[in-house]
Amino acid sequence: MAATGALAGYPQWTSRRSWLLTGTAVLSLVVPALALSWLGLVGVWGVLMVLMVVFIAVAGDGLTGRFWGALIDERNKMSLARFQMVVWTVLLLSAFLAAGVRNIAVAAAAGTVSADAILRSLNIAIPQELWAALGISVTSLVGSPLILATKKNKEADPKEFAQTAAALRSQEGIADPDHDGQVLTKDSPQDARFVDLFKGEETGNAAFLDLAKVQMFYLTLILAFVYAVALGTMFRMIDAGTSIGSFPALNPSLIALLTLSHAGYLANKAIPHSQTSGDASGDVGEPATVLNLTPSSGQPVFDGANDPGKALKVAILGTAFGTEKGQILFDGKPLDVPVLDGGAGWTPTRITFAFPKQRPDGTNWTPGQTVQIGLNVGGQPSTNALPFTITAQGPV
Repeated sequence: MAATGALAGYPQWTSRRSWLLTGTAVLSLVVPALALSWLGLVGVWGVLMVLMVVFIAVAGDGLTGRFWGALIDERNKMSLARFQMVVWTVLLLSAFLAAGVRNIAVAAAAGTVSADAILRSLNIAIPQELWAALGISVTSLVGSPLILATKKNKEADPKEFAQTAAALRSQEGIADPDHDGQVLTKDSPQDARFVDLFKGEETGNAAFLDLAKVQMFYLTLILAFVYAVALGTMFRMIDAGTSIGSFPALNPSLIALLTLSHAGYLANKAIPHSQTSGDASGDVGEPATVLNLTPSSGQPVFDGANDPGKALKVAILGTAFGTEKGQILFDGKPLDVPVLDGGAGWTPTRITFAFPKQRPDGTNWTPGQTVQIGLNVGGQPSTNALPFTITAQGPV
């Protein structure tokens, strides 16, 4: 099944957001120059970090409708690799800008302001260990999608996906998880959850905790906190009139630990965590199983003569539905109803149909009535049926 992350849930960009981004960027340049003398270097650095977080939040909200949208990837899930890049970007770029502005202020106080002096003020050495830490984080950001791309070419097991989808609906309250090959996706950015940072990414493990991610999350926080303290101490203790020539170096043992953690994270991502379907049309010879109805109640409005697109849409979720249209059973009796989604509404794990206004015997449904909905696929009735309640108030 192809991912349908599509355009649902994405907001329209507005000029107000453009002005907010521009204003935040301008403040990031103006505040250090104007406030250095009374806020101090550490204070300016703190203000810059806040402004950068605001910039990222406004951009994320404008593109996804979520202030933490910068953490949401193309699968509409929050990404741990993106979280790492945001943390290091905010921490280091704000420190570099604050240090550069202070060096320019020192040069100005010494009466040596010139184009060359300004350029030299930004000549702040970044330790090799820090470059290594950034390189490792970038490797995860780039390597993670490459590994997942290989799993998009493998057919997911329909039964396993249906079980994972049911678990996610219960855990996260999302309506319609999907998958691209063996990689789990969500329908819109509104379905992204913070817990995505700690869960698997395949149809076989997306509902379970990924300990490699938990380890890397805490290691990122610890390293960022330790380095922030080191930077803050250096900024606070530096003598007046002294330029900042370099940032503190990270301990090589911390770099080794970070490397090991990222290697484990990527290796765990590369290991198969999902079963592979031998037949894309469903399990051969296995009867269909109905796991969920969405919605499970509603008011029928389609009578066969109107536009099916205006009908009460009901989705049947489960396993072994096949790809050829079978029969939908109402209290054990078949009724020919339109399959929606452009005719592609019958898949191995999901069927979307227009609920009929009348029973198979031609009589009307009555409010409060419950009908058992099942399937007949390939001449085999489904192993079960689920109840749908007729209401007069619309779908629930």
